[in-house]
Amino acid sequence: MDYLAILIGFVVICFFVVILTGFLEARLKKNKEQPAAEEPAEPAPDFTVGRIYQMEDGSFAKYAGNGKFLKVKK
Repeated sequence: MDYLAILIGFVVICFFVVILTGFLEARLKKNKEQPAAEEPAEPAPDFTVGRIYQMEDGSFAKYAGNGKFLKVKK
């Protein structure tokens, strides 16, 4: 009779371990599916007011402050 109680206890413990590992595995999989945090973009360069810069399209512009550029005529 003692062996039967030990066997039933062992089966119950194994059952709980299987349920627990399944739950943890699902939780870990859910965390892996979340997108990684985006890396911060390169910081914007510091512009000097009044300095002339070449723009991406090849034209030239003078920095007027507050993120605004004034195109320079050739």
